[in-house]
Amino acid sequence: MRFLGFFRSENVHIVTRFILCFLLFIFVIQLYSQDHENEVSELHFNPGLTEFKISDFKSSEQFYAMEEDDEGILYFGNNDGVLVFDGERWHKVSLPNNSQATCLVKAMDGEIYAGGFNELGIVRRDNYGIYRFYSLKEKFSLSEYSFDYIWQAHSFKDYIVFRSFGELILLSSNGITHIKPKNFFVYSGVINGQFYAMDYDHGLMKFDGEKQGLVEFLDTENKDFNGITSFLPSSESNHFYIATKAGRIYSVDAANGSISTWASIFQNDYEELTTAIKFGKNYILGTDQSEILVLTQEGDLIRNHKAFSEVSSATYVDFFVADNTFWILKNNGLSALEFDLPDIQLFDRSSVYDILIDHGNIYLGTSSGVFFSEFRSPLNTFGKLKFSKISGLDGQVWSIDKIDQKIIVSGHNGLYRLLGNKLDLIFGQDSFWKVIKVDHRPNILLASSYNGLYLLNFVDGQWTVTSKVQGFDESSRDILQGDDATTFWVCHGFKGVFKLKLEDNLDRVYALEHFTDKNGLDSPYNINVTRYDNQIIFTTNTGIFQFNEKGQNFEPYEPLNNILSSKYNTTSIEKDEARTWFVQDDQFGFFTHDTSEPVLQTSLFLNLKGKLNRSMESYLPMENDKILIGANDGLYLYKIDSKVDDKVYETVLTKVSYYSGDDKKWIGEKIDTTSLIPGKIDVLRFEFASPGMPLSVKREYQYKLNGIDSEWSDWTENNFKEYTYLGPGSYKFKVRSRNMNGEFGNEASSVFEVPKSWYQTNLFRLSVFVILALTLITTFHIGQKKMRKQVQKEKELSERSKRLLELEIEQLKLKQVSQEIELAKNKLEEDLIAQQKELANYTMLLVKKKEIIVDIYEDLKEFGQRLKNTVHRKTILGILSKIRQHRIGEEYMEVFDVNFERVHVDFFNKLLEINPKLTKRELRLCAFVKMDLTNKEIAPLLNISVRGVETGRYRIRKKLNVQEKNFKLYLDALTIEAKEKTPV
Repeated sequence: MRFLGFFRSENVHIVTRFILCFLLFIFVIQLYSQDHENEVSELHFNPGLTEFKISDFKSSEQFYAMEEDDEGILYFGNNDGVLVFDGERWHKVSLPNNSQATCLVKAMDGEIYAGGFNELGIVRRDNYGIYRFYSLKEKFSLSEYSFDYIWQAHSFKDYIVFRSFGELILLSSNGITHIKPKNFFVYSGVINGQFYAMDYDHGLMKFDGEKQGLVEFLDTENKDFNGITSFLPSSESNHFYIATKAGRIYSVDAANGSISTWASIFQNDYEELTTAIKFGKNYILGTDQSEILVLTQEGDLIRNHKAFSEVSSATYVDFFVADNTFWILKNNGLSALEFDLPDIQLFDRSSVYDILIDHGNIYLGTSSGVFFSEFRSPLNTFGKLKFSKISGLDGQVWSIDKIDQKIIVSGHNGLYRLLGNKLDLIFGQDSFWKVIKVDHRPNILLASSYNGLYLLNFVDGQWTVTSKVQGFDESSRDILQGDDATTFWVCHGFKGVFKLKLEDNLDRVYALEHFTDKNGLDSPYNINVTRYDNQIIFTTNTGIFQFNEKGQNFEPYEPLNNILSSKYNTTSIEKDEARTWFVQDDQFGFFTHDTSEPVLQTSLFLNLKGKLNRSMESYLPMENDKILIGANDGLYLYKIDSKVDDKVYETVLTKVSYYSGDDKKWIGEKIDTTSLIPGKIDVLRFEFASPGMPLSVKREYQYKLNGIDSEWSDWTENNFKEYTYLGPGSYKFKVRSRNMNGEFGNEASSVFEVPKSWYQTNLFRLSVFVILALTLITTFHIGQKKMRKQVQKEKELSERSKRLLELEIEQLKLKQVSQEIELAKNKLEEDLIAQQKELANYTMLLVKKKEIIVDIYEDLKEFGQRLKNTVHRKTILGILSKIRQHRIGEEYMEVFDVNFERVHVDFFNKLLEINPKLTKRELRLCAFVKMDLTNKEIAPLLNISVRGVETGRYRIRKKLNVQEKNFKLYLDALTIEAKEKTPV
């Protein structure tokens, strides 16, 4: 009963309040932790990690210290000396005794000081671009002085302070100062403008400028201070923190010398804090257990922060911040984390054609199906999203459309409905591009496919394809509803634009207009349709157009053409409240609406060049100046920052060298006045870099040599340029840089002169003049001597010329005779043509005469047969006898033979040479064929039938072995051959 009594109303209320408070406490703790993590993450958007290995810097893996000079060139203390990295190349600088470089510091004048075992000095680049170590031991009379390892170096006021265990060495323009410890110095540092040094077991000492020595600052028996790793600044000028190896952070009030424990990092004794640094609003702590911790300014510790999750394991020796790059020095290499980069690749498994965010998830339509991932909003840090593929669909997915809270997936394998992470097939009998909502038609969608349009109805909780729209079967890659409910614009990738008028129930096209390059468009290819400022526009290869209903043609849309040049191919355009996004000539960009003359912003997206899916570009603007962009290698998130275009980095000429034969030499790269180089060089080489640019972003260079190049070169990844065989003259080489984030480097230049060669000097010209004068005088005297010989030769030449003239006259006479012969030959050819005509006429007369006589003979013969009177019949027979006696006989044909042989010399002989067995009749038949007579004309001349002529021709072809199809051409060729052999 007591137990049951506990559940009285007042007790229940108490328990309920307790549970609610506990849950609220847990929620606040989680929210507080998340807020702090987001605070760090928002500052460090998308860290880009670069890991440097021994194969990169080709030296020891052990690093100790790091520094950056005024140009952004980085210096590293290493086991093998000082390593210098200019952003493109690594340079190794050895100390004179080959010691490690254990410390580095940049002085107020920009010089880089380094220290090692019993060595200290300056690292600088000489006039030839070669980095060297210049020892200061001799200058400060330290040649015979031993100070062991120098572990730290500091720039403090007018001093450079080097710390070893045994002393502090202060260098200044006034000389050198040595400060000895009571025991030995284990740590030193400069914080809030003051120099402190920890004397082992004797407390923290502070430098006093008036006394030029150390005074006691904190006399503490806390053994932690013997293991100081870092001094950390705070937001107050007279306050700072001390981090120790044991993992405790102490708060120090420099005004009154008080100290208290602020944070304790470790819960065990085997971990050790190796380094710490303030970064942004937080403190970054490194350990010897491959762990990087984040300590907020409120003293809250964040472990396993995403920003450092990809850094390789090591003992973290030191941290260094250069601009937005966080460098991690390790015992086995280097890591560089670049924060606030404007882009991050969230997905890399397929080409991305469409993007949709819905109910905390992001969906991607890709070349291999639909992928999804959890997606927090607002999203302060994205990191790598864990995308999973939704099963049930492979192949291209062109679009994911959310309409009236329903999601439809369109792809190569059909239409699907998307519910959470499941796909249900709606229609799989065609391939689809997209679906669109039809205004004023609830629960009705229009789906554009590879082969026309389909109607979708939502009935009883299901999407159903009710019918295909009749009258249109073209691929409908892009579709937009017009200004009325039944008009639709459809763009085909290659055939131009279609304007469709549909019936009221949308199941049939009753009117169709097809527009190509004959209707105001410059080309029917790559046209897309969209709305811009409530105006239907068409993006094309040659600008942006609108349709003129009155003129029924397309006209340039000047509001956008005045911003986006019509010289380029605009494939996509979308407007939101602040910006207009566009894709033009495979370049993504935007312009804002807050100015009368918009400026195109494209440089931020340079790394997308060549990665966009042409005419199928996908992008999704988001809040907080972020945008998601689909590409052929995945999904990118960009952070839009207007300051990125204003940031300018240094571009430096790191080395200028030249080759003359096999010899390589250097000239100074920082040239204020013209530098002379030898006139005879084979190759002049310029090497350059952009030290401060982010390492994880591809960088490019553009260069120009005044006097040689008329224009700047194309952008290239090459970090050097060579010129060969430069002629004499003055030159200026210029180079500038950029990276794919749209950040630019300023212009660097080198002025030099190639002098004239010795044979181009005035002295050489004077020497040549004197030599020529002497040569002329000598030549004159020798010429006088030779002149007499020349006169004699000329006489001989005159006589020879006379003989040659006579020969020429004889040749002219022969030429005249030849011309006369040619005229005679032409005359003979004319006579031959006349004879051929005469022979042809004679032959045709024979044919006609033969035909007439034959006709008369046949008529009389027929007439005589009909006569019954014997006397008359005898009379007719007598006439027929006379006709037979006077018909064309052998004598006429012999006359023909003679005349034909006279015209066509040796024609018969040529035939007989080929085949001596040819008969006279066969020779005549060949002559008639040569004259191009028909078989019908030849028959009466030979007193045979037409069939007989054909048989005769066939036999002759066999005797002569004629292969040509045209017998006459064969005979003509014999005539030509006979003429060529006949003498003129």
